Amino acid sequence: AQPQWVHRRVDTLEYRDETTFRRQQSVHFTLPSAAPEIVVDQVRFRLVPLATLRKETLVNFNCRDESGASLPILTRRHQGLLTVTGMIAWAEGLLGESLEEDVAEEIATCLTGPHPDRDEARSAFATGCGQRDALRADDIFALVLDRLTDQFLLLTFVGDPPGTQRIVKFSYEELTELAPEPWPRGPMAALCWIPRRAASPAEGLFSGESYHFEADLPHGVDVPLATLWAGSGEDYLTCIDVDPGDHLRIALRSRGLERGVAEVRWSLRPARRGWLRAAWFATVAAATTLVVGAWRLDTLVAGTPLDGTVAPDTRTQLGAAVILSVVAAPLKKKARIEAHPLVTRLLLWPRRLAVAAGPLPFVAAGTLVVGPSGDARQAIWTTLAIVATLIAAVFTVAFVVRPTTEADRP
Repeated sequence: AQPQWVHRRVDTLEYRDETTFRRQQSVHFTLPSAAPEIVVDQVRFRLVPLATLRKETLVNFNCRDESGASLPILTRRHQGLLTVTGMIAWAEGLLGESLEEDVAEEIATCLTGPHPDRDEARSAFATGCGQRDALRADDIFALVLDRLTDQFLLLTFVGDPPGTQRIVKFSYEELTELAPEPWPRGPMAALCWIPRRAASPAEGLFSGESYHFEADLPHGVDVPLATLWAGSGEDYLTCIDVDPGDHLRIALRSRGLERGVAEVRWSLRPARRGWLRAAWFATVAAATTLVVGAWRLDTLVAGTPLDGTVAPDTRTQLGAAVILSVVAAPLKKKARIEAHPLVTRLLLWPRRLAVAAGPLPFVAAGTLVVGPSGDARQAIWTTLAIVATLIAAVFTVAFVVRPTTEADRP
Protein backbone atom coordinates (compact mmCIF):
# COMPACT_ATOMS: atom_id res chain seq x y z
CA ALA A 1 0.00 0.00 0.00
CA GLN A 2 2.80 2.41 -0.89
CA PRO A 3 0.58 5.35 -1.97
CA GLN A 4 -0.50 5.58 1.69
CA TRP A 5 3.01 6.31 2.96
CA VAL A 6 5.10 7.27 -0.13
CA HIS A 7 4.33 10.91 -0.91
CA ARG A 8 6.45 11.55 -3.98
CA ARG A 9 8.71 9.71 -6.38
CA VAL A 10 11.05 11.48 -8.79
CA ASP A 11 12.69 9.51 -11.63
CA THR A 12 15.70 11.23 -13.19
CA LEU A 13 17.59 10.03 -16.26
CA GLU A 14 20.90 11.31 -17.55
CA TYR A 15 22.54 9.99 -20.72
CA ARG A 16 26.10 8.75 -20.12
CA ASP A 17 26.60 7.71 -23.75
CA GLU A 18 24.45 6.56 -26.66
CA THR A 19 23.54 3.21 -25.02
CA THR A 20 23.67 3.95 -21.28
CA PHE A 21 21.97 6.36 -18.94
CA ARG A 22 22.09 6.76 -15.20
CA ARG A 23 18.71 6.43 -13.50
CA GLN A 24 18.16 8.02 -10.09
CA GLN A 25 14.97 7.70 -8.10
CA SER A 26 14.14 9.90 -5.12
CA VAL A 27 11.56 8.52 -2.66
CA HIS A 28 9.93 10.88 -0.14
CA PHE A 29 8.00 8.87 2.46
CA THR A 30 6.71 8.73 6.01
CA LEU A 31 7.90 5.55 7.74
CA PRO A 32 4.78 3.44 8.36
CA SER A 33 4.13 1.50 11.54
CA ALA A 34 3.57 -1.59 9.36
CA ALA A 35 7.23 -1.61 8.28
CA PRO A 36 8.75 -4.94 9.42
CA GLU A 37 11.15 -4.67 12.34
CA ILE A 38 14.44 -6.54 12.53
CA VAL A 39 17.25 -6.61 15.09
CA VAL A 40 20.90 -6.40 14.02
CA ASP A 41 23.52 -6.58 16.78
CA GLN A 42 20.85 -5.65 19.34
CA VAL A 43 19.89 -2.54 17.34
CA ARG A 44 16.33 -2.32 16.01
CA PHE A 45 15.72 -1.30 12.39
CA ARG A 46 12.66 -0.99 10.17
CA LEU A 47 12.71 -2.50 6.68
CA VAL A 48 11.63 -0.11 3.92
CA PRO A 49 10.78 -1.37 0.40
CA LEU A 50 12.04 1.37 -1.92
CA ALA A 51 11.03 -0.09 -5.29
CA THR A 52 10.64 -3.20 -7.39
CA LEU A 53 13.36 -3.50 -10.03
CA ARG A 54 13.88 -5.90 -12.92
CA LYS A 55 15.93 -8.97 -12.04
CA GLU A 56 19.22 -7.97 -13.59
CA THR A 57 22.63 -6.86 -12.36
CA LEU A 58 22.62 -3.30 -11.03
CA VAL A 59 25.70 -1.48 -12.36
CA ASN A 60 27.29 1.24 -10.20
CA PHE A 61 24.45 1.09 -7.68
CA ASN A 62 24.32 3.76 -4.98
CA CYS A 63 21.82 4.48 -2.19
CA ARG A 64 21.89 7.57 0.03
CA ASP A 65 19.60 9.51 2.35
CA GLU A 66 18.62 13.19 2.30
CA SER A 67 21.92 14.22 3.92
CA GLY A 68 24.05 12.27 1.44
CA ALA A 69 24.95 9.50 3.89
CA SER A 70 25.15 5.99 2.45
CA LEU A 71 22.32 3.60 3.35
CA PRO A 72 22.59 -0.20 3.61
CA ILE A 73 20.75 -2.41 1.12
CA LEU A 74 19.82 -6.06 1.59
CA THR A 75 21.83 -8.34 -0.68
CA ARG A 76 20.04 -10.30 -3.39
CA ARG A 77 20.36 -13.53 -1.36
CA HIS A 78 19.00 -11.99 1.84
CA GLN A 79 16.22 -10.26 -0.08
CA GLY A 80 15.32 -13.57 -1.73
CA LEU A 81 15.17 -15.41 1.60
CA LEU A 82 12.99 -12.69 3.11
CA THR A 83 10.64 -12.59 0.10
CA VAL A 84 10.21 -16.37 -0.07
CA THR A 85 9.52 -16.58 3.65
CA GLY A 86 7.01 -13.74 3.49
CA MET A 87 5.14 -15.05 0.41
CA ILE A 88 4.87 -18.59 1.82
CA ALA A 89 3.63 -17.26 5.16
CA TRP A 90 1.10 -15.08 3.31
CA ALA A 91 -0.08 -18.04 1.23
CA GLU A 92 -0.50 -20.22 4.31
CA GLY A 93 -2.44 -17.43 6.01
CA LEU A 94 -4.82 -17.25 3.03
CA LEU A 95 -5.31 -21.04 2.94
CA GLY A 96 -5.41 -21.61 6.70
CA GLU A 97 -3.08 -24.62 6.28
CA SER A 98 0.48 -25.52 5.38
CA LEU A 99 1.48 -25.31 1.74
CA GLU A 100 2.01 -28.50 -0.19
CA GLU A 101 5.68 -29.10 -0.96
CA ASP A 102 5.36 -28.70 -4.75
CA VAL A 103 3.32 -25.47 -4.40
CA ALA A 104 5.91 -23.98 -1.99
CA GLU A 105 8.69 -24.99 -4.39
CA GLU A 106 6.93 -23.31 -7.33
CA ILE A 107 6.54 -20.07 -5.34
CA ALA A 108 10.19 -20.16 -4.23
CA THR A 109 11.38 -20.81 -7.81
CA CYS A 110 9.27 -17.93 -9.15
CA LEU A 111 10.89 -15.60 -6.65
CA THR A 112 14.54 -16.69 -6.65
CA GLY A 113 15.13 -19.20 -9.47
CA PRO A 114 17.07 -18.60 -12.73
CA HIS A 115 15.14 -17.23 -15.68
CA PRO A 116 14.18 -20.50 -17.47
CA ASP A 117 13.12 -22.14 -14.17
CA ARG A 118 11.05 -19.07 -13.25
CA ASP A 119 9.07 -19.33 -16.48
CA GLU A 120 8.35 -23.03 -15.89
CA ALA A 121 7.30 -22.41 -12.27
CA ARG A 122 5.05 -19.51 -13.30
CA SER A 123 3.34 -21.68 -15.92
CA ALA A 124 2.90 -24.58 -13.49
CA PHE A 125 1.40 -22.30 -10.81
CA ALA A 126 -0.93 -20.63 -13.35
CA THR A 127 -2.32 -23.94 -14.68
CA GLY A 128 -2.26 -26.10 -11.55
CA CYS A 129 -5.21 -26.90 -9.31
CA GLY A 130 -5.85 -27.46 -5.60
CA GLN A 131 -4.18 -24.87 -3.40
CA ARG A 132 -3.08 -22.97 -6.51
CA ASP A 133 -6.72 -22.26 -7.42
CA ALA A 134 -7.36 -20.70 -4.02
CA LEU A 135 -4.18 -18.57 -4.19
CA ARG A 136 -4.93 -17.37 -7.73
CA ALA A 137 -8.42 -16.37 -6.55
CA ASP A 138 -6.80 -13.72 -4.31
CA ASP A 139 -6.07 -10.90 -6.79
CA ILE A 140 -3.48 -9.16 -4.62
CA PHE A 141 -1.47 -12.31 -3.93
CA ALA A 142 -1.54 -13.27 -7.62
CA LEU A 143 -0.49 -9.75 -8.64
CA VAL A 144 2.43 -9.61 -6.19
CA LEU A 145 3.67 -13.09 -7.10
CA ASP A 146 3.53 -12.27 -10.80
CA ARG A 147 5.40 -8.99 -10.29
CA LEU A 148 8.09 -10.53 -8.08
CA THR A 149 8.68 -13.27 -10.64
CA ASP A 150 10.20 -10.69 -13.00
CA GLN A 151 11.27 -8.13 -10.40
CA PHE A 152 12.81 -8.02 -6.95
CA LEU A 153 12.22 -5.83 -3.92
CA LEU A 154 14.89 -3.22 -3.26
CA LEU A 155 14.97 -3.03 0.55
CA THR A 156 16.86 -0.75 2.92
CA PHE A 157 16.56 -0.41 6.70
CA VAL A 158 16.43 2.71 8.86
CA GLY A 159 16.54 3.26 12.61
CA ASP A 160 13.82 5.91 12.80
CA PRO A 161 10.49 5.44 14.63
CA PRO A 162 7.23 5.22 12.62
CA GLY A 163 5.92 8.62 11.53
CA THR A 164 9.36 9.96 10.59
CA GLN A 165 9.63 11.56 7.16
CA ARG A 166 12.66 10.54 5.09
CA ILE A 167 14.00 11.03 1.57
CA VAL A 168 16.02 8.19 0.07
CA LYS A 169 17.80 8.40 -3.30
CA PHE A 170 19.16 5.40 -5.17
CA SER A 171 20.76 5.28 -8.60
CA TYR A 172 22.22 2.81 -11.07
CA GLU A 173 23.20 2.60 -14.73
CA GLU A 174 20.78 1.16 -17.25
CA LEU A 175 21.25 0.07 -20.85
CA THR A 176 19.04 1.76 -23.38
CA GLU A 177 18.60 1.85 -27.15
CA LEU A 178 16.88 4.09 -29.63
CA ALA A 179 13.64 2.62 -30.92
CA PRO A 180 14.03 0.73 -34.23
CA GLU A 181 12.47 2.59 -37.13
CA PRO A 182 10.70 0.53 -39.84
CA TRP A 183 10.85 1.35 -43.53
CA PRO A 184 10.57 4.08 -44.76
CA ARG A 185 11.16 5.85 -41.45
CA GLY A 186 14.52 4.12 -40.94
CA PRO A 187 16.52 5.91 -43.67
CA MET A 188 14.74 9.20 -42.95
CA ALA A 189 15.64 8.98 -39.24
CA ALA A 190 19.24 7.99 -40.07
CA LEU A 191 19.60 11.11 -42.23
CA CYS A 192 18.11 13.25 -39.39
CA TRP A 193 15.09 14.22 -41.48
CA ILE A 194 12.73 12.99 -38.75
CA PRO A 195 13.29 12.47 -34.98
CA ARG A 196 14.53 9.25 -33.43
CA ARG A 197 12.39 7.90 -30.60
CA ALA A 198 13.26 6.42 -27.19
CA ALA A 199 11.33 5.12 -24.17
CA SER A 200 11.85 4.06 -20.58
CA PRO A 201 9.59 2.30 -18.06
CA ALA A 202 7.94 4.44 -15.38
CA GLU A 203 7.24 1.78 -12.75
CA GLY A 204 7.37 4.31 -9.91
CA LEU A 205 4.02 5.68 -11.12
CA PHE A 206 2.27 2.84 -9.24
CA SER A 207 3.98 3.23 -5.87
CA GLY A 208 3.41 6.74 -4.58
CA GLU A 209 0.93 9.60 -4.21
CA SER A 210 2.61 11.49 -7.05
CA TYR A 211 5.18 10.65 -9.69
CA HIS A 212 7.62 12.99 -11.46
CA PHE A 213 9.92 12.16 -14.35
CA GLU A 214 12.91 14.30 -15.31
CA ALA A 215 15.65 13.76 -17.90
CA ASP A 216 18.68 15.85 -18.81
CA LEU A 217 19.61 15.65 -22.47
CA PRO A 218 23.10 16.49 -23.75
CA HIS A 219 23.86 19.69 -25.64
CA GLY A 220 23.52 19.24 -29.36
CA VAL A 221 20.13 17.47 -29.08
CA ASP A 222 16.63 18.84 -29.60
CA VAL A 223 13.65 17.21 -27.85
CA PRO A 224 10.55 17.89 -29.98
CA LEU A 225 8.20 16.05 -27.59
CA ALA A 226 8.06 13.91 -24.43
CA THR A 227 4.99 12.06 -23.13
CA LEU A 228 3.98 9.94 -20.14
CA TRP A 229 1.80 6.89 -20.84
CA ALA A 230 -0.08 4.56 -18.46
CA GLY A 231 -2.73 1.87 -18.67
CA SER A 232 -3.86 -1.54 -17.50
CA GLY A 233 -1.64 -3.26 -20.08
CA GLU A 234 0.75 -2.61 -22.95
CA ASP A 235 -2.15 -2.61 -25.41
CA TYR A 236 -4.21 -0.10 -23.40
CA LEU A 237 -1.79 2.76 -22.78
CA THR A 238 -3.12 6.33 -22.65
CA CYS A 239 -1.14 9.56 -22.70
CA ILE A 240 -1.51 11.27 -19.31
CA ASP A 241 1.02 14.12 -19.58
CA VAL A 242 2.89 15.99 -22.33
CA ASP A 243 6.08 18.04 -22.34
CA PRO A 244 6.18 20.04 -25.60
CA GLY A 245 9.96 19.96 -25.66
CA ASP A 246 12.19 22.64 -27.24
CA HIS A 247 14.57 22.43 -24.27
CA LEU A 248 17.14 20.03 -22.84
CA ARG A 249 15.24 19.02 -19.70
CA ILE A 250 12.18 16.77 -19.85
CA ALA A 251 9.66 17.22 -17.00
CA LEU A 252 6.52 15.06 -16.69
CA ARG A 253 4.27 14.32 -13.72
CA SER A 254 1.15 12.47 -12.66
CA ARG A 255 -0.76 11.44 -9.58
CA GLY A 256 0.01 7.91 -8.42
CA LEU A 257 -1.97 5.00 -9.86
CA GLU A 258 -2.71 1.64 -8.29
CA ARG A 259 -1.49 -0.84 -10.89
CA GLY A 260 -0.76 -1.33 -14.57
CA VAL A 261 1.98 -0.47 -17.05
CA ALA A 262 3.59 2.94 -17.56
CA GLU A 263 6.39 4.34 -19.69
CA VAL A 264 7.90 7.63 -20.78
CA ARG A 265 8.46 8.27 -24.49
CA TRP A 266 10.52 11.05 -26.01
CA SER A 267 11.90 11.98 -29.42
CA LEU A 268 15.39 13.18 -30.30
CA ARG A 269 16.93 14.99 -33.22
CA PRO A 270 20.22 16.86 -33.68
CA ALA A 271 19.98 20.53 -32.80
CA ARG A 272 20.11 23.13 -35.57
CA ARG A 273 22.85 24.95 -33.73
CA GLY A 274 26.43 23.72 -33.83
CA TRP A 275 27.68 20.98 -36.14
CA LEU A 276 24.56 20.57 -38.27
CA ARG A 277 24.37 24.26 -39.14
CA ALA A 278 28.05 24.45 -40.06
CA ALA A 279 27.86 21.23 -42.10
CA TRP A 280 24.79 22.51 -43.98
CA PHE A 281 26.52 25.78 -44.84
CA ALA A 282 29.71 23.99 -45.99
CA THR A 283 27.89 21.46 -48.19
CA VAL A 284 25.67 24.11 -49.78
CA ALA A 285 28.71 26.32 -50.49
CA ALA A 286 30.58 23.39 -52.06
CA ALA A 287 27.57 22.33 -54.16
CA THR A 288 26.97 25.89 -55.38
CA THR A 289 30.63 26.29 -56.36
CA LEU A 290 30.73 23.00 -58.24
CA VAL A 291 27.40 23.61 -60.03
CA VAL A 292 28.50 27.09 -61.20
CA GLY A 293 31.91 25.72 -62.17
CA ALA A 294 30.41 22.85 -64.18
CA TRP A 295 28.08 25.31 -65.91
CA ARG A 296 30.91 27.77 -66.77
CA LEU A 297 33.76 25.30 -67.17
CA ASP A 298 34.49 26.47 -70.70
CA THR A 299 35.12 29.97 -69.32
CA LEU A 300 37.56 28.63 -66.72
CA VAL A 301 39.72 26.88 -69.31
CA ALA A 302 39.39 29.24 -72.33
CA GLY A 303 41.67 32.17 -73.35
CA THR A 304 44.63 33.39 -75.43
CA PRO A 305 48.10 34.57 -74.38
CA LEU A 306 48.34 38.17 -73.17
CA ASP A 307 52.11 38.73 -73.11
CA GLY A 308 53.36 35.55 -74.76
CA THR A 309 54.61 34.00 -71.51
CA VAL A 310 51.62 33.03 -69.29
CA ALA A 311 48.32 31.93 -70.73
CA PRO A 312 45.22 33.38 -68.99
CA ASP A 313 43.68 29.89 -68.85
CA THR A 314 46.58 28.84 -66.60
CA ARG A 315 45.96 31.78 -64.30
CA THR A 316 42.21 31.13 -64.26
CA GLN A 317 42.58 27.43 -63.62
CA LEU A 318 45.07 27.92 -60.79
CA GLY A 319 42.83 30.56 -59.22
CA ALA A 320 39.81 28.27 -59.46
CA ALA A 321 41.82 25.44 -57.92
CA VAL A 322 42.74 27.65 -54.96
CA ILE A 323 39.09 28.68 -54.50
CA LEU A 324 37.98 25.03 -54.58
CA SER A 325 40.60 24.10 -51.99
CA VAL A 326 39.35 26.90 -49.72
CA VAL A 327 35.76 25.67 -50.15
CA ALA A 328 36.80 22.10 -49.31
CA ALA A 329 38.54 23.05 -46.06
CA PRO A 330 35.34 23.52 -43.98
CA LEU A 331 34.00 20.19 -45.29
CA LYS A 332 37.10 18.38 -44.12
CA LYS A 333 36.83 20.04 -40.71
CA LYS A 334 33.08 19.36 -40.36
CA ALA A 335 33.58 15.66 -41.04
CA ARG A 336 34.84 15.47 -37.45
CA ILE A 337 32.41 15.59 -34.51
CA GLU A 338 33.49 16.46 -30.99
CA ALA A 339 30.27 16.07 -28.99
CA HIS A 340 28.39 13.81 -26.60
CA PRO A 341 28.34 10.16 -27.82
CA LEU A 342 24.54 10.34 -28.22
CA VAL A 343 24.89 13.33 -30.57
CA THR A 344 27.60 11.50 -32.50
CA ARG A 345 25.28 8.49 -32.82
CA LEU A 346 22.41 10.62 -34.16
CA LEU A 347 24.75 12.28 -36.67
CA LEU A 348 26.40 9.05 -37.84
CA TRP A 349 25.10 9.11 -41.43
CA PRO A 350 25.27 12.91 -41.89
CA ARG A 351 28.87 12.69 -40.76
CA ARG A 352 29.57 10.01 -43.36
CA LEU A 353 28.01 12.21 -46.02
CA ALA A 354 30.20 15.10 -44.89
CA VAL A 355 33.23 12.82 -45.22
CA ALA A 356 32.11 11.87 -48.74
CA ALA A 357 31.57 15.52 -49.71
CA GLY A 358 34.99 16.62 -48.49
CA PRO A 359 37.11 15.33 -51.43
CA LEU A 360 34.73 16.58 -54.18
CA PRO A 361 36.14 20.14 -54.49
CA PHE A 362 39.69 18.76 -54.31
CA VAL A 363 38.97 16.38 -57.18
CA ALA A 364 37.52 19.25 -59.21
CA ALA A 365 40.60 21.38 -58.46
CA GLY A 366 42.84 18.50 -59.57
CA THR A 367 41.19 18.34 -62.99
CA LEU A 368 42.08 22.00 -63.55
CA VAL A 369 45.72 21.48 -62.63
CA VAL A 370 46.64 18.03 -63.97
CA GLY A 371 43.75 17.15 -66.33
CA PRO A 372 42.03 15.47 -68.03
CA SER A 373 40.70 17.94 -70.55
CA GLY A 374 37.81 18.27 -72.96
CA ASP A 375 34.67 16.22 -72.58
CA ALA A 376 36.21 14.00 -69.90
CA ARG A 377 36.79 17.00 -67.63
CA GLN A 378 33.25 18.24 -68.26
CA ALA A 379 31.83 14.82 -67.36
CA ILE A 380 33.83 14.73 -64.12
CA TRP A 381 32.68 18.22 -63.12
CA THR A 382 29.05 17.41 -63.92
CA THR A 383 29.20 14.22 -61.85
CA LEU A 384 30.85 16.01 -58.92
CA ALA A 385 28.23 18.79 -59.07
CA ILE A 386 25.35 16.27 -59.02
CA VAL A 387 26.80 14.35 -56.05
CA ALA A 388 27.51 17.57 -54.11
CA THR A 389 23.98 18.83 -54.82
CA LEU A 390 22.42 15.60 -53.53
CA ILE A 391 24.48 15.77 -50.32
CA ALA A 392 23.59 19.44 -49.85
CA ALA A 393 19.91 18.58 -50.37
CA VAL A 394 20.11 15.95 -47.58
CA PHE A 395 21.55 18.54 -45.18
CA THR A 396 18.99 21.14 -46.30
CA VAL A 397 16.11 18.82 -45.42
CA ALA A 398 17.71 17.96 -42.05
CA PHE A 399 18.55 21.58 -41.16
CA VAL A 400 15.93 23.77 -42.88
CA VAL A 401 12.88 21.70 -43.86
CA ARG A 402 12.65 19.24 -40.95
CA PRO A 403 9.44 17.36 -41.88
CA THR A 404 6.90 17.26 -39.05
CA THR A 405 5.83 13.80 -37.81
CA GLU A 406 3.77 12.41 -34.94
CA ALA A 407 7.00 12.46 -32.90
CA ASP A 408 6.88 16.27 -33.06
CA ARG A 409 3.23 16.72 -32.06
CA PRO A 410 1.41 16.23 -28.74
